[in-house]
Amino acid sequence: MYNSTERQGYSSATFQAYEKARETTRPVTEQIVRQILKSTFEKSEWVLEIGSGIGELVGLLSERDRIRTMQSDILPELVAKIPFKTPKLIASTHSLPFRNNSVPAIASYSVLNAIINIEEAINEIGRVLKPAGFFTSFLDLQTIPEFVMTRFPDDILIPATMLIPKTNITVTDRLYMQVNRDTLKMELDLHEEELEPDIFKFLNDYIANPIPEWHAYQGNSDEAARLAHSQRIAQAISSLGIEAVFIDALEYFTTHLEKYVRNHGFNIKQSEMISGSGVIDRTEIKNPDKQNSYHTAMGAHWKTTDQNLGPDKIRLESTLFVFVAQKSSSTQ
Repeated sequence: MYNSTERQGYSSATFQAYEKARETTRPVTEQIVRQILKSTFEKSEWVLEIGSGIGELVGLLSERDRIRTMQSDILPELVAKIPFKTPKLIASTHSLPFRNNSVPAIASYSVLNAIINIEEAINEIGRVLKPAGFFTSFLDLQTIPEFVMTRFPDDILIPATMLIPKTNITVTDRLYMQVNRDTLKMELDLHEEELEPDIFKFLNDYIANPIPEWHAYQGNSDEAARLAHSQRIAQAISSLGIEAVFIDALEYFTTHLEKYVRNHGFNIKQSEMISGSGVIDRTEIKNPDKQNSYHTAMGAHWKTTDQNLGPDKIRLESTLFVFVAQKSSSTQ
C-alpha cells in the first residue's frame, strides 16, 4: 500500500481514488494473494510486510496468516490506522532494523512501484532476508499506474500521449519517454534560453521531483491538451539532441526489477500478470451501482453490465502483477 514518506507527493485525493477502484474487486484480489502466499506461510515462521500503509495486504490474508505477519511502514500515523492485531514496526524500507539473514520472508503490496530507489530497497531486502527466504511483491493494477514513479539510477520516465495513426484514439496508459537523466539535466542547463519557458520549467521540475509534476499531467482530463503537451515535450527533447525512447512503463519496471534481484543474489520464481474472477452477492459491495460487472487490468478500471447474472449478483475481475524471488541458499 502507499508508503507516503517514501513516495513523496501523493495526494489524499489520489489515495481515495485508488481505494474506491480497489474496493469492488477486493474479494477477487484476496483469492490471488492467498494462493500466491500459501507456500510462503507454509515454509516461514513469520513474514515481514514492508510499506504496509494502513493494512491492505494483511486485510487480504486469512486470520491464521495475518497474525504471523509483522507490518512495517515509515509513517507512524499510517501504522496507527491498521485495524488488525498484528505486530507492527515503524521503519523505512531502505533501512530495516533487522540483523543480516534474520527475516524468514518478506512481502509487499503496491510498494516497489513507487519507492524512492528500487535498487537500494532490493539490496536491503536481500540483506535481512534469510538464505532461501522468499520475497513476494504484488502490484495492484488499478486506476492509476503509479509504478512509473520509481526512481531508477540513470533514466527518467516522462509521461507521454500518442495518437494512433489514422484514428482519433490517444494512448496514455503506461506510455512514457525514457531519457537519460544526467544528459537531460546538462542540456537544460546549457540551452535554457532556447526552450519555451513552460516546457523548460516542466522538465526541470520533473527531474527534481517527478511525482507532483506527474500528477499534474495525469490530472488534465483534456486528451487534446495532453497530446499537445506531450508533443511539445518530445520536440523540445529532440531539439536538445537527446535520444528519447517511447516505452511501456510496466515492462520497463519489471525488466529492471528482475535485473536488480538477480544482481543481489535472488532466483526469480515468478514474474507475471495474474488475473482472477468470481461472482459474489451484491450485498458484499458497499455501494454497488447499476452495473454488475467490475474489471481492473493494466492500469484501467471499468464497469459493464452482464446480462447473464441475476440482479443480486456481481461479477468481479482483477489483475495483479505478481513477483516472487527466492534468496540464494548459499548467501552468507
